[in-house]
Amino acid sequence: MSAPFLTAIHLAPLGEGRYRSRFEAPWYQGRGAFGGVVAGQLLRAMEHLVADPGRPVRSLTVHFCAPAAQGEAEVRGRIERAGKLVSVLSAVEGLHPVASVDFTVHFFHALPRPADRPGAHYLRTGCSRWAGEGFTEDFQELWTEEGELLAQCRQCIAVLG
Repeated sequence: MSAPFLTAIHLAPLGEGRYRSRFEAPWYQGRGAFGGVVAGQLLRAMEHLVADPGRPVRSLTVHFCAPAAQGEAEVRGRIERAGKLVSVLSAVEGLHPVASVDFTVHFFHALPRPADRPGAHYLRTGCSRWAGEGFTEDFQELWTEEGELLAQCRQCIAVLG
């Protein structure tokens, strides 16, 4: 990363998961800031929230709901879920976004597996929860009769407005 880009994604901590950011004219195209600058600021906020270099970012999805206007903005972030291996965070810049949807599927084996006998039974487990403040999650797993995890599916919906 170049030093000017690091300056462009710099955040000033305001406390309680809130950060002050700025969008400057050199980082503009069309009606707003380059998406990489917006995404970089959101990523920085989430890195500050996790505060653990041993938990690197594996995936980032950003929905651009409106152009980022020149001047100051506030980034608000929160940890939605923190597990042993995976943390799910959300961040919003400004007040324009209404909702964010994250859908993830992990396959641990190619399906169908050649070793599976015809008529093999699978167990599907899961849960849905409404976690207040506009966040809901649906989680499903597919298991063999022998207790081997084959796949996971997770959908997160966060109402951000």
